[in-house]
Amino acid sequence: MAQNRTAALRYREKKRLDKEKKMNEIAGLTRRNQELKSKASFTLCRRSATKSPF
Repeated sequence: MAQNRTAALRYREKKRLDKEKKMNEIAGLTRRNQELKSKASFTLCRRSATKSPF
């Protein structure tokens, strides 16, 4: 029975670490996505400003 308990603990710990890793990856990708959206918006604004007749 102790072996089963130990295996269950290892399994739960592995799942917890996998979930934590995925959450960190999501956070990083979300941050990167926001940076790219901001850069794209800035580029579009600059581009339209250079085409302006004023």
